[in-house]
Amino acid sequence: MVLEISINGGAFNDITTGGNDFLAGAYTRTISATFGSPIAGRKAWSGLSSGTTAAPKYITSTINLPAAANGSRSS
Repeated sequence: MVLEISINGGAFNDITTGGNDFLAGAYTRTISATFGSPIAGRKAWSGLSSGTTAAPKYITSTINLPAAANGSRSS
């Protein structure tokens, strides 16, 4: 899974575009091209992030939003 942002109705871009980076809970893998994914080659959350398969746990992710998002409507 990836996280994208659209600012003021603009195009969706990966949340890390423009130098933004996760402070915690960053992407865990790179999407493989093996299965023809349209987002192959992008960093993403993939697999089990925490816990066990029988009892998975959520992780908390923290990222600084881009300056362009300040005071704007984000989707």
